[in-house]
Amino acid sequence: MAIKNQTFTQHLHLIGRVLNIARMAGDKTAKQAWDECPYANWLLWWSAKDGADKWAIVLVACEIARTAVHLAKSQVALRAIEAAEKLANDPTDDNLEACRRPV
Repeated sequence: MAIKNQTFTQHLHLIGRVLNIARMAGDKTAKQAWDECPYANWLLWWSAKDGADKWAIVLVACEIARTAVHLAKSQVALRAIEAAEKLANDPTDDNLEACRRPV
């Protein structure tokens, strides 16, 4: 989506990102900013704004959540992640309803 002659920071401003990301990006290329970004939520936001598939973003969010699931005191978080992954891989009404049910 970026215009060829546009800097990455200009691109971030164009798609409406708050200044924190633009400051972090500075003079970096998009690849450098992506590789060095300390915040997964910024990367997910950027992906969504640039038109990434919503289910792909859900799967990436689940992968990120799995890195912290060991901190949960019960299996509830893991079951929620698994339900979201199942929905992203097979977006049926049944799988959506399973995500809405309390775990």
